[in-house]
Amino acid sequence: DYLILEAQTNYLRDAVTQANAGWRFLVAHKPAYSPSTNHGSLASSQKALIPLNDSLGIEVNLNGHDHVYGRSHFLYGSNPEVKLPGGGGVMPAEICETPPCEKGTLYILSGTGGAPMYGAFNDPDDQANELIRSITAYSCGRNVGCLSYTKITIEGNSFHLETIDADGNRIDQLSYTKP
Repeated sequence: DYLILEAQTNYLRDAVTQANAGWRFLVAHKPAYSPSTNHGSLASSQKALIPLNDSLGIEVNLNGHDHVYGRSHFLYGSNPEVKLPGGGGVMPAEICETPPCEKGTLYILSGTGGAPMYGAFNDPDDQANELIRSITAYSCGRNVGCLSYTKITIEGNSFHLETIDADGNRIDQLSYTKP
């Protein structure tokens, strides 16, 4: 379980609001959203991270923990009425698939650096996984052999992400420019 103390939350709020940065990233170990069949989207992570991301305008949330790769669409809020398969998490309230988005956080799970891979929810015949697919722009796990690393480049208002597999092939990319 995530345990974020009030002092940590206050420190983070102060640091982010006082920073004079063009981009806001948050790095945490356990993901709020995950395409992994092992742990999945964790309710405890969502409870801790989603309100912070939304209130602080965090644009990118980087995570590890699950041994899969996943990149979400831009997600905002939470819908407690719709549970996700796996770790007890819930669906976001809003999904923006095409950046730039007025609000929302891009969740990147890059846990594919060398440990044994987990499976990913991407079986097209599984209706429960339709929820995971609706919030996920790209994912891979052991079923496609996705040892990889993710490279993010920021130049002014432009963001570029590339995920490269062990053979040097680009398996995912996203570029956008903030207004």
